[in-house]
Amino acid sequence: TPPVYGGPGSSAEEYATGRRYLSQLAENSGGLVFDGMEDLSYAFAQIAKELASQYSIGYYSTNRKHDGKFRKVEVKIKMAGLKARTKKGYFAAKEKKL
Repeated sequence: TPPVYGGPGSSAEEYATGRRYLSQLAENSGGLVFDGMEDLSYAFAQIAKELASQYSIGYYSTNRKHDGKFRKVEVKIKMAGLKARTKKGYFAAKEKKL
């Protein structure tokens, strides 16, 4: 089934552009994009599985610069068969001026 385009002025090109942005957002934030909304049960089952197997970790950066620059983050898993889906990184806080 081809995708349904919403409202006046909507086109296949606009849909594709929106889809690319959504995919990029998901990739950069560690999220997922679900296509094919004909069967929502798959998407909901996948979301439930993700929520049941997530962990939250944190760390303190050794880089104390408050320069507003992007810092890459890499998470490595030692146990075979597991994978981490994470954010690509974060922006350091900028130094506050008084």
